[in-house]
Amino acid sequence: KTLSPRWLRVRYHWLATCLMTNSHPSTEGCGVQPIQGADPYSPHQPIVTGHPVSVGMGIPVGVQFFPQTSALAALILACLSFVLCGIFMSIPALIMAGQALQITSSMPGHPDHGTAKAAQIVAWVNIGLTIVVVIGYVALFGIFAMNGDL
Repeated sequence: KTLSPRWLRVRYHWLATCLMTNSHPSTEGCGVQPIQGADPYSPHQPIVTGHPVSVGMGIPVGVQFFPQTSALAALILACLSFVLCGIFMSIPALIMAGQALQITSSMPGHPDHGTAKAAQIVAWVNIGLTIVVVIGYVALFGIFAMNGDL
């Protein structure tokens, strides 16, 4: 038998039918009952044409939508706090990250959870470094004051 385009199209449809019915291609008919008197190589199921129907006002089925958070803004503020205003930018970043973490923790799989956690960590690191620097300046000032170098 030659491999005509019609034969290939019928074979493709047969394999697709097997996959749709979760049958193994080696089983006869793949769960499709042959029609009496029909050509064994013709498709047994009707071919559906047209546009796919959207479900739920055009919202894709199986996709979960998450509420927006300010996690990215918190991360930007936390990173800029190292360069610009220090603790005065890291405290608002910490507050914004906390609010974003409340939202993301209530919804498993939220894509902003890691960003909010990173913003919180960066803000705490900046606050800790600021406290260490302030304590260092106070200690340095105390040492100079005790030596009379002021």
